[in-house]
Amino acid sequence: MKIKKCKICGKTFNAVGSKATCSPECARINQNNLSRISYRKSRGLTVKKFKRNTAVRDMAAEAREHGMTYGQYVGMMYERSGNGEINK
Repeated sequence: MKIKKCKICGKTFNAVGSKATCSPECARINQNNLSRISYRKSRGLTVKKFKRNTAVRDMAAEAREHGMTYGQYVGMMYERSGNGEINK
């Protein structure tokens, strides 16, 4: 057995196998990420925030302005640079 921390409520528990939650209630909450976030917020627990890649998002927006997909735009920038790097 392995002692793990429940990714929903934060309690420690003896895990058998690859369980990520301590109870059937936490397992149900874990099935839906939005429920997990609201559960953690309601209990005053921390919620992990994921950083968004703004460079990719900005390039995708620029590609749409030029009537291209992100992949087409990146390919065009790659070809223009000539040295294998994407420079804006």
